[in-house]
Amino acid sequence: DDSDRGARLQRNFAARQSIESEISKLSVVRLYYLAEFLMERIFPEINESIEDIFRHHVPSQLKSRFLVARRRLHWIGERLEQQLEKCFGSLQRVYFSSKFITSFQNIIHSFKWSSLPGVFSAIQDTASDIPNICAKDCILNEISEELLYKVSNIIPKPFDTKIWSQLGNLLIESVTKKIAIHMFCSSEMSIEERQAKLGRSVLDDAKRYSKLTTRCSTVLDGTATDGNFYDYFFDLLSFKSPQHKVNQKQFFYKRPNKKPRSIYNATK
Repeated sequence: DDSDRGARLQRNFAARQSIESEISKLSVVRLYYLAEFLMERIFPEINESIEDIFRHHVPSQLKSRFLVARRRLHWIGERLEQQLEKCFGSLQRVYFSSKFITSFQNIIHSFKWSSLPGVFSAIQDTASDIPNICAKDCILNEISEELLYKVSNIIPKPFDTKIWSQLGNLLIESVTKKIAIHMFCSSEMSIEERQAKLGRSVLDDAKRYSKLTTRCSTVLDGTATDGNFYDYFFDLLSFKSPQHKVNQKQFFYKRPNKKPRSIYNATK
């Protein structure tokens, strides 16, 4: 169900994990065949569709699925590059000509979306062909998914309303989008300046949500005077259903070769 963001994210995580698993099994030759197929059959239509739109200065005609697909190709290219380096680290490089290696690396380099900051800037106010979402948010959501997938052993099942409160989900969304904007969709400043700006922005989020949590608590325990907003604050802190029985396994994630760790007791 695409309307359930948590379920959609878990489904996409499973797809990413499957892609990584299959790529990790490929030899250099099979990696090349895969990269060549993507380069010849998939990449041209996606890339040209985006480039043509901006070449003719009509970003309003851009279809959001091309933006998502272009970023997904970038992600797959990174996985191919990692596997290639792993294979070459096993001394397979000596069996291939320098021409073959250069050709392969050029294909992988083509998958890198180096023009993303410019595209993101150009579509700031562009509507999307996906209901209730603008074009720039399509990119931010895709990068946020990448980030959350990378830390899925630390932050279990993001946006699952049986585990995370609305307030927790709002914080996850805010922080991941800020990382996406400052570290992937901007090139106006040096990386050090962007990191510093990101750090200040995330710290502001931490302060704001900490104060909001305190406000929720004081309203719910009756010590605050703004009781008229009780339902609003209750919704921010509550899970999908207070009576819903949650299996204990949902509150743990497994780390390789380590015991399950409670997400509500990070000090142990």
